[in-house]
Amino acid sequence: MMGWLIGLLLNLAGFFVQWFVSRDSPEFEVVQAMTAILLIALIVFVFAFWPWRWFKRQATRTDTRDHR
Repeated sequence: MMGWLIGLLLNLAGFFVQWFVSRDSPEFEVVQAMTAILLIALIVFVFAFWPWRWFKRQATRTDTRDHR
């Protein structure tokens, strides 16, 4: 499972890196790995700061406003 996720991230990083660095270039793998690490950091950042209250069901409240 972990190998599958890492392979998916490396393929996604390789897709973006090939726009800027040639696949034949010796530093392609290094740039691809750095991009994959940045993608992992971005995913962790999103999960860390995502407001989880959006997923909680809101309890239906009765209208308590005073209608005078």
